[in-house]
Amino acid sequence: LISEACGTALGLLLTRFTYPLPYLLGPLARTLLAGCLMGGAVLALKQFLPVPSAAGFVILAASGMLVYALAVIGLNIGEARTHLHALGLRIFAAAARNIS
Repeated sequence: LISEACGTALGLLLTRFTYPLPYLLGPLARTLLAGCLMGGAVLALKQFLPVPSAAGFVILAASGMLVYALAVIGLNIGEARTHLHALGLRIFAAAARNIS
């Protein structure tokens, strides 16, 4: 998360004179919030795991991915809800064509 913030700041600084990038603070804030939610969930879950193990790593990684995916959908990062809605329409339209 820190490296993402540093990379964004450095990119904005370096491109300020050649090709100015727009300051999109809303999407950046939503992405940082999703990352913080994921990190918080993983840290909280880590407290309940007894010992570090491969299975514990898989549980932490899967839970982090799940929380981040739900945050992306909930915060509508990258218009995720719009894409999921379009995908759902395609799937149901294909299913309806196969039934008839």
